[in-house]
Amino acid sequence: MNFAFKIGGDKSDTIRTNGTDFSGGQTNEIIFPTMDKKFVSSERNGKVFGLVFAGSEFLNIHINTSYSSSEYLLRMTQETYNNRLLVAFTSGTWNNIDARAKDAEDFRLISKTFGNIVLPVAETFFFFMRLEYQNADIQNKAAMNGPVKLLIRNQGRIGNIFNISAAVI
Repeated sequence: MNFAFKIGGDKSDTIRTNGTDFSGGQTNEIIFPTMDKKFVSSERNGKVFGLVFAGSEFLNIHINTSYSSSEYLLRMTQETYNNRLLVAFTSGTWNNIDARAKDAEDFRLISKTFGNIVLPVAETFFFFMRLEYQNADIQNKAAMNGPVKLLIRNQGRIGNIFNISAAVI
């Protein structure tokens, strides 16, 4: 699964994983196969977005800041069986995600939220997110407005093709 995103109008976010900061605007392509806390985050202007491992077998995190001219790619790879990742988006910094990352790995859930999103009503906040699956058929579209939970579910395979559904719950 590939997961590409950015916060705001360009890619000048700060990306953090494995205790190191990277600039979304600089050219980097790095793979992290072993990590103490298995998450990657991106922050900008007091908002943070992250991918947190909550599956059964972690393989790696891949950062590619030259993915396209307007996005960078943060990819988390894990085994197909019992795979799970949490998508975190909140006000704060990478510390908000770091504080909960070990719970997500140990218990596959977190006991508390990553933080609280605080946005003034008049503020426009651009957020882009894209999922790419190889050998998969995404069955439907999901539209979101306001605070929501997005559930992406593997519905099984037909031959070599995974059937994926998305739902706002």
